[in-house]
Amino acid sequence: MQGGGLHYANPVEMDRQQQYHAQTHSSSDPRRLQKQKSIGGIVAENFFGVSSAPKVARVPPGYTVYFTSTGRPYLQKIQPDNDDEAAMEHKRIEFPMSVSREEMGERFGVGIYLYFDFLWFLCWTNFILVLLALGNFIPHLYYDHEGVLTHLHLNGFWSQAFLLTYISPDNLRPWRYTTIIAVVLWFLFGPVYMRRVKSYLAKNEIMDLEEMEVEDYIMDNQRITAHGRAVRLGVSLVISAVLLAVSAVVTAIIVALPNIFSEQFNELNSASDNLFTAAIVAVFLKCSNMAWQILCLALTKFEKHKTWSSFRTHQTLKYFIFKLLNVLIMYLYRFLSGKSSDVCTLNGLGDQFLFIIILDLTVQNLWEIFHAWFLRKVNENKGMKGTGSNEASRPEFDLADEYLEVLYRQFILYLGMPLFPLITLLGLICNILEYRLDKYRLLRICQHPRGMQASMKRFLVFFLFSTALVALVCYPFGTVWLLTGGAYKNCRNQLFSGVYNQTITS
Repeated sequence: MQGGGLHYANPVEMDRQQQYHAQTHSSSDPRRLQKQKSIGGIVAENFFGVSSAPKVARVPPGYTVYFTSTGRPYLQKIQPDNDDEAAMEHKRIEFPMSVSREEMGERFGVGIYLYFDFLWFLCWTNFILVLLALGNFIPHLYYDHEGVLTHLHLNGFWSQAFLLTYISPDNLRPWRYTTIIAVVLWFLFGPVYMRRVKSYLAKNEIMDLEEMEVEDYIMDNQRITAHGRAVRLGVSLVISAVLLAVSAVVTAIIVALPNIFSEQFNELNSASDNLFTAAIVAVFLKCSNMAWQILCLALTKFEKHKTWSSFRTHQTLKYFIFKLLNVLIMYLYRFLSGKSSDVCTLNGLGDQFLFIIILDLTVQNLWEIFHAWFLRKVNENKGMKGTGSNEASRPEFDLADEYLEVLYRQFILYLGMPLFPLITLLGLICNILEYRLDKYRLLRICQHPRGMQASMKRFLVFFLFSTALVALVCYPFGTVWLLTGGAYKNCRNQLFSGVYNQTITS
């Protein structure tokens, strides 16, 4: 290839890539193309990521399936054709940062291509949500531009203005319409992406490892009895529940700080109170989530699962559910604190989401780079350098963890959009930066994956649907409760009676 394209080290590497591509096509299995699904099966797969269809694809001849340390399957050639090819199999090739996602897919597997394609897909979907947010915010500027400027001048924090976009009587209808359209789109993003992945795989005749019948037994865990495995699972769940309870208590204490130190906080205005509490809660949530990422993997390994598929399921669910519950508990405490004092808590929640997304934009990305670099240095000190290469000392680029981080941010965006509409703009910026930073980590810091042929399309559709559903129905500030008006009753009483506007202008 010429220009900024992917440069192979020598013709042997080019031949290896061509052979690999040819042997991982699905056109040799016509049963896959002829398979028919019922309407219910199509809906279940495209909206919920659930499929009962049998796996008909087979591992291509000459290849076998291996698993990473976190249970992700990948294809590898059983026996290289010659010594040169064997040497190239483990040689690290440094690619330019200008390499395209298609070229990364050719080298590392279609799973890597699809991850970066998913980030690109989310950039476009979030851009659509930004347009909807502007459809809410622009009418607000028209109806109440003087109030916006006054409020910004008094509080000096831009998020406050966005929170007024839907509780002004004149602008209530645009907010409702744009929010309802956004909710519909949340639930359509999964099926649209499923269609996108299937079209790409079919067009390029690429076999999906997700559709293969693969034995994934963890041989080191086969000696564990069913009773022993159940005990380990129980212990792991108890530890997870205790850690979540500790996180909930700490969050409750932080939210209650203004009441505990009422004399000190009385010297501050309510906006400063909101900002202080929101910042501390956001920092704690970020720290607890990063710690949980490490502990969750240790607990899943302790459970001694029989198969890698079971390992992946428990690891993913524990990790994601903990992070979601952390946010929802914060939500509930915010509601209870406002209900007890009969004040509007929506501004504080808007600040909260602003800080969460800003920390995700900065701290999370810096942590991912530092953590990968730190693991690499630790492994090098342990003597894990390979012959002629330090590839073994580098951390893995785990696709499931990368996807879950992006999906968690999308959940925050869904949850915060009705309260703080232009959080969508920050979410879009985060995804654009995520694309570049993850590409840098993959090419410069982490191990180069091999044969990542699993699309993880059902995994993504399931979690896209789950995040949309939880953001819609969670009590007390889920979108459905905001649309009905019950969640901001205190705010309506203050705003529509003129008390709030008098407070602003006084």
